[in-house]
Amino acid sequence: MKKQIVVGVLSALGMVAAGSTFAANGTVNFTGLITANTCTLLPADVNKTVELPTVSQSALPDAAGREAGSRQFTLTAIDCPANIVDGTPATPMNGVSAHFELTTTANSTGTRLKNVSGTATNVELQLRNLDGSAIILGGPNSGAGSANYFTLTGAAPNRTAVMTYSVSYYAANATGAYVQPGAGTVVSSADYSFAYN
Repeated sequence: MKKQIVVGVLSALGMVAAGSTFAANGTVNFTGLITANTCTLLPADVNKTVELPTVSQSALPDAAGREAGSRQFTLTAIDCPANIVDGTPATPMNGVSAHFELTTTANSTGTRLKNVSGTATNVELQLRNLDGSAIILGGPNSGAGSANYFTLTGAAPNRTAVMTYSVSYYAANATGAYVQPGAGTVVSSADYSFAYN
């Protein structure tokens, strides 16, 4: 299940890479699993908007990387089944997490969300896991790292999990030199899919 969370005062397009022909130095093998057994997102969380607090420019002083105005938010998985894969042997579903996708709303390193259509300058948005670790969009800790799954509770097929994350303003400048963020609105978004363990 893929959903979108809207962040700020908060649709993203997928990134497509073009291939080319060249001599190979090695091979990377990829594996994965797509399951028919999935959780559902709580209807109130579909296309959710998270409004960050209004902060002063002076709350992001001194150096690139300063954060301010953090806001915790939740996404609730409902109607989760007993197993990721049914059969013999079955693969039990123990936990669920939001895997935040790498899309065009990400900055050039995939570490934060760009201010896509807001008027504030030199500011991005930092997503964090409940443990405070920074989320790398599309990365192994993009909400679905081994330590960041949320335990399902209740009886199948009605198990649930409340997934908790946070977002904050992040002073950023493309040149790497600190420039105080300019006043204005901040508008961005993040797509995510449920990941299971």
